[in-house]
Amino acid sequence: MTNEFTDQLFSRLYDDEKIIKFKKANVSDDGHIRLEFLVSHDDYGKLTDEYRKKVLSLCEEILPKSLSVAVDYIIAVHDEKTLIRLIYEYIRSERPNFYSLFAAVPIDVVFNNDLLTVTFTMEKFMHDYAVESDLEKELLAFLDTVVLEEIEITYVELPNSEGKEIKQTEYYAETIRTIPTEIIKCYTRNEFSPVRYIYDIKDKELSNITVCGKISGIRARYIEKIDKTVYSFTVNDTTSTMKVKYFARKNKNFDWEEVFVDDATLMITGSVQMDKFENGLVLSALRIATCKADYSGIDLKSNYNKEYSDYRYIFPEPCHNVEQENFLESTEMPERLLKNTYCVFDIETTGLNFSTDEIIEIGAVKIVNGVFTESFSTFVRPNSPVPENIEKLTGIKNEDVALAPQLCDVIPDFYKFTRGTILVGHNIIGFDLIMLNANAQRVKYEFTNDAVDTYLMARNILGGSKNKLIDVCTKLGVPLIGAHRAVNDAEATAKCFLKLIKMEK
Repeated sequence: MTNEFTDQLFSRLYDDEKIIKFKKANVSDDGHIRLEFLVSHDDYGKLTDEYRKKVLSLCEEILPKSLSVAVDYIIAVHDEKTLIRLIYEYIRSERPNFYSLFAAVPIDVVFNNDLLTVTFTMEKFMHDYAVESDLEKELLAFLDTVVLEEIEITYVELPNSEGKEIKQTEYYAETIRTIPTEIIKCYTRNEFSPVRYIYDIKDKELSNITVCGKISGIRARYIEKIDKTVYSFTVNDTTSTMKVKYFARKNKNFDWEEVFVDDATLMITGSVQMDKFENGLVLSALRIATCKADYSGIDLKSNYNKEYSDYRYIFPEPCHNVEQENFLESTEMPERLLKNTYCVFDIETTGLNFSTDEIIEIGAVKIVNGVFTESFSTFVRPNSPVPENIEKLTGIKNEDVALAPQLCDVIPDFYKFTRGTILVGHNIIGFDLIMLNANAQRVKYEFTNDAVDTYLMARNILGGSKNKLIDVCTKLGVPLIGAHRAVNDAEATAKCFLKLIKMEK
């Protein structure tokens, strides 16, 4: 199918238009297909609106009419650091049991005209595993989706070192957190796995998962065709809440209406899966029991990550290019600036929903003694495409984030960058800090820094009803170029913050 599609597409392009390479296609259940093509950095400027429209039109002609087609263009990797990061990411995702050993393997990458050479230097036992498990074939297939060059993979074998301690991965390995329970009465087969925190499993599609908690919001609907009653409700174990569905047959020994009652504490085993009717993840229950639960030992902080000793992927840069003169109009420094270090940040996201939307860009500026010292800026790769309205608002396209670091790689570095600082942002209390923590908690981090909101500062100091960032910048004479891009908004907010501090009584 792929070869047939690409053959047809390229047969309809002129030679000078064959600047793209098919990467992958994602088809959704609602009849949408999103195609991704690779393009070199040098050819990216040739992707004019006319060219994009032509390729989209050709794809729509070739593919079935029932599909709604979208096309993204991804700039192919052509730098060593990004490619090495993507290789480690791939191994972590596809070979998690191997990754703790692989994390210590040196990787050498060389781009030479149309040839990419990747060299792995491994001890013999690692080399034997890589060869026997056909790792090279898998890596070739993966690399073919991110580079345009021909690929050559080489293994360099070293003798096994005796008594050497293999450096374990620094990446977070989730522990299984459970809640002690006692079954009172079982209404199905008595086969229950350990009771998990709902907080740990509510955002993942998993099978054979058991939770317990008080139920509420019960709805019942009889389905004559299958002679079952479907019960829908939510369950809460004090860590979080999730939706549950159970298809119950009539039972001569008890009445399900007496089982599914508000505030009943139930133990439920089933599979967490996407439910198109609920438009979200739902626990599809298989086994039910009433129980007693001991919540006294619950500790949501018990397996949160800690600060790493060094940055791993996103390295702060000195603020040489940030114009900051005249933002403090005298040499007298306000006491707040002398006492504290501030991190002014902004994020861009796929939307406004704290539960489901994702961060796609973080930008931040650190202020020490009233001077911008370091900046932190990165795109973040989301799990779903960037919505069209967000692309129009921010200018961030799918091609910008397609090869960016994942959230699990960005958050630890940003956590390190913000340690010991007071977080500053515009509407940080109402949005940015909540969204940052909603995303960070998915990878077991939490930002507990003190926070200052320049929106509230501006409202108190400047007055007036219009205090969006662009309004405050206008009132204070601060330029805002490239609004709705994280690093630009962060720098503008930082300059407004310095001026507002100066104006404070």
